[in-house]
Amino acid sequence: MNNEIHQYRGQLPRSSSEDAGKFYETRDLWWLLNPFQNSIWTIKAHLNGNPHSTWRVSWKPVSSKGKMRVHWPHWQRFGQRLAFWLMEHPENQPLKPSSLAIYCREIRAICEWFCFERRVPEVSAIRPDDVEAFVLYIESLSIGRNHVVTKFSLLKRFNEYKELMGEGIAFDPFRAYGSLARAAKKLGKPRGHTPTIYPKEFFRVLDSALETLARSEEILKRLIRYMDLRHETSNLRKVGRTYKKLYGESSSTVQEDVRVLYGACVVILLSLWGERKHELLNLIEKDVAASVDKVGDEISGVEHKTSGTFTGKTTKRAAIAEVREALEVIAKLTKWTRDDSDSQWFLLKLPFRHSANMNPQAEITTASLYTLLDKFSAHANTDLKLRPHMFRRSFSLLWAWRFEIGDLGWLSKLLYHNNEVFTRFYTEDEDVWEFLPEAESSLAFNIIRDALLGSRRMTGALGRTLERYRHQLTAKFGVLSLDQAERFASKLLSDGGYRIIANADGFCFINEARGHRAKCSTDGCNPNYANRSEKVCPDCPNFGVDESRAEYWQKRRRSHEEVLENTSVELLAAASREGVARANQMLSRIQVKQIG
Repeated sequence: MNNEIHQYRGQLPRSSSEDAGKFYETRDLWWLLNPFQNSIWTIKAHLNGNPHSTWRVSWKPVSSKGKMRVHWPHWQRFGQRLAFWLMEHPENQPLKPSSLAIYCREIRAICEWFCFERRVPEVSAIRPDDVEAFVLYIESLSIGRNHVVTKFSLLKRFNEYKELMGEGIAFDPFRAYGSLARAAKKLGKPRGHTPTIYPKEFFRVLDSALETLARSEEILKRLIRYMDLRHETSNLRKVGRTYKKLYGESSSTVQEDVRVLYGACVVILLSLWGERKHELLNLIEKDVAASVDKVGDEISGVEHKTSGTFTGKTTKRAAIAEVREALEVIAKLTKWTRDDSDSQWFLLKLPFRHSANMNPQAEITTASLYTLLDKFSAHANTDLKLRPHMFRRSFSLLWAWRFEIGDLGWLSKLLYHNNEVFTRFYTEDEDVWEFLPEAESSLAFNIIRDALLGSRRMTGALGRTLERYRHQLTAKFGVLSLDQAERFASKLLSDGGYRIIANADGFCFINEARGHRAKCSTDGCNPNYANRSEKVCPDCPNFGVDESRAEYWQKRRRSHEEVLENTSVELLAAASREGVARANQMLSRIQVKQIG
């Protein structure tokens, strides 16, 4: 296909519209499933989770007025040909089919506005005052900045692609406005901030989902009874009456409980996997079945957003016990839909009225996924309107809450982002300090209090710092009381801005004034926890360790010793010898300090 694309330039006939039409209509287009000249396009789907209508694009105007209707066929042909070059441009990467569907509708809307609102007979007749009127029209819509950029970018193509298309706007429509981004910032609404589920609410929602999952056996039994009756007769009223007579509850009750259970399973997957919505919707049934059947410890998926390819890149997620159980329950809930369809996808609709049995599309769509989350939200008594991206954000921030700003390098891999820039989008929140959970705050308080009282012995620079505070206070007050130690610890944490970040190897003790002293810092001002390592941390002036980290250093020593025993590569052996020496040094410090 790409070899053919490079032959397009200079080959488009200019002699007649008929010849030009043949050029487009005779092309074999991988992204279009029906004839190019049709007024209704069917674009090739490449993602699950969208209703069939997503891939259906109408080039018919939504509204047409009077005499200008005679000009619409020309505008329609222009719009379709512009869409062609968005996919087949000789120098640009083609769009993803899902993006093309969106852009086609935008192109049609722009063409429709110029044709029927401004009464412009053809694209080459557009004048600067028409563009000014269009800009005012866009401003009146009060839409988001990204949407404005999309519309303006497409209108700009009316000029940029005129050579390829043989017609177009004769001038740059946005030259007077500077960059498109500047114009969009002025006219569009700023993007809304993704709501954050704070730790207490996040765990409350997750606990509610796990509690619902624990009731799955009872709910599934009721569903089986109901579906057995459904298969005996197609008369739903009779089914409802019989079910209530036999089991003493309305059939709508079991349906509602099943939807809540399905929603709870989705919440568990979103909470414990941190997946994007489309990753979840594109789970393939055979991959999930392998995990549920205990064949593997991982579940395969596909990530499209940052993959840079049409097919996406394969992802692997840990199939922990709660995730396995949620997947197994979803498989049971959708068993009837799966039996009646040949879908390869895992997340299917429930076998109720207005769902898979009445709709040829068996797969869950974005809208139906949101409905399941809404059902669960009501059950969990949360005021939050739960959406997949909120869980992804909270999943990311769990690591911010755990290690203050998290190990970004590791978190990037966990989230299947391409680099740390993407991860920071989730972890760098304006209220990030509020995310420090009570357990972490309590840990910092306890370490400082116990060190001041002498009941916790620390080594490293953190130990020396806390020991210095202890000497100063005992010189002033004599023997410190518990109340005095607690008051000073609280003051140090609140007024001094000190924080203690726990990690496997030890503790990091910092405030704004100590950030530049961090050995892991890359900017000379703040710590960068992505650079934490057993080599960097022990010599850092912000580091401390006590007996609770002895087991970690014993494991590190064993790991290095194992490498030494099995490697013949001198470079690895040298690094392992250093590792053993470093671990012995840390263990020696811990033991000596504890004895003292």
